[in-house]
Amino acid sequence: MSKKSERFPEESVWELFKGICLGLQVFHKHNPPYAHRDLKMANIMLADDGTAIIMDLGSANKARVEIKTPSQAHTLQDEAAERCSMFYRAPELFNPELGSSVDERTDIWSLGCLLYALAYLTSPFESDYNHGGSIALAAQSGRVKFPEDNRGKSPLTCLTCVKYSKSLQETILLQMKVNPAERPFIDGVLQHIETVSYKATNRV
Repeated sequence: MSKKSERFPEESVWELFKGICLGLQVFHKHNPPYAHRDLKMANIMLADDGTAIIMDLGSANKARVEIKTPSQAHTLQDEAAERCSMFYRAPELFNPELGSSVDERTDIWSLGCLLYALAYLTSPFESDYNHGGSIALAAQSGRVKFPEDNRGKSPLTCLTCVKYSKSLQETILLQMKVNPAERPFIDGVLQHIETVSYKATNRV
């Protein structure tokens, strides 16, 4: 998807995001599970009917990796640096720890970044990077900032003004837990958005 100049209505954000999640579910339900490892706006295409399609499968690999040796840690780190956009990369891929493991929830972090980008037209840590900050440190801090809703600006000067629900922001944060063990798997994400997207788009 190319960058837009105006934000999507919230209902459209939920619809697109659900389609992406359903596509990702196919990867994660494979036996063994696969992770895409490079989910980002540029790798999402919209079909003629508006369906979201996940593209660029060159980064996909077996999701579950145990890091038993320094060599395995370096290999995973190097592969992530080469194949996974740093703006969407899970914290555990910046500096894989010896004795740890990764699984398909690396994609769940990227999904959170992707939902943020669908809503706010930029990735969560792009501002940090533009101001000279480290993306790795920003991701590992777990601090996600949401744009101001631009109150007080006139419609003529505020083309991107769409205020999103707290439910949407909470869904982003749910997926962007620094500790991967605290993130849901894809089935949990889908169950969550079925509930909160309905409430958000039907709020008074």
